[in-house]
Amino acid sequence: IGLGNVVRFPYLTYKHGGAAFFIPYLLCLFLLGIPILALEFMLGQRMQRGIVDAFANIHPRAWGLGVTALIGSFIINAYYNVIMAWSWVYLFESFRRNLRWGDTVESTEDFFDNEVLNKSADLENGLVQVMNTITSSFDALTPTHNTLEIFLFAEVVVKLSTPLPFIMLGILLGYGSSLDGAGDGVEAYIAKFEHESLSSIDPWVDAAGQIFFGLSVGGGMMVSYSSSQPKTAKVTYCTVSPSFLSVLA
Repeated sequence: IGLGNVVRFPYLTYKHGGAAFFIPYLLCLFLLGIPILALEFMLGQRMQRGIVDAFANIHPRAWGLGVTALIGSFIINAYYNVIMAWSWVYLFESFRRNLRWGDTVESTEDFFDNEVLNKSADLENGLVQVMNTITSSFDALTPTHNTLEIFLFAEVVVKLSTPLPFIMLGILLGYGSSLDGAGDGVEAYIAKFEHESLSSIDPWVDAAGQIFFGLSVGGGMMVSYSSSQPKTAKVTYCTVSPSFLSVLA
């Protein structure tokens, strides 16, 4: 469960006709997501290696495919790191008695533009946003420092961290449901069914992209996770369970 599930999926659902978006999403899940995820799990479990070494074991010249996947992951993590830095800023600000972003759309946008991003009219007059720089550096250095521990205890970390996002989502769901206008939000999200939006190519492309975001396939991460699994582990269970948990989230 990540930004793809929590932020991007609701946005795409609202953008592409509400509940109608579930049609291309579920089709892409079964035709793209589950098969690719199964292939990555089988590759890592069979080779017991990361993405680069796994492809190199198939053919010495195939290591470039693994490197390409890592480059894609690096690009994604580069802007994810910036988003996490913004999250730290909001976390620190949330301890104030009076929230600085207010309770209107205009005040929220003003806080994001002027306080979080510190926007300027041009690049020459722009200033370095100190808080974002500190938090981005912290986010970048933390996984580097803990790389060895992550690889040695990846299975334990996954088992402990897996239920935490569901607990967080449950708390957010309960709190959000208690707010004024919650029913309007649910209606705008899934109660409408604008099937005419499916005649465009955009929801189908976005649904395919959402599958890659939600299941984290194509970047080599699933190959690395499955490399710690014993070769006798059942790939079917390891593939289907996270796929449907991603849909549930």
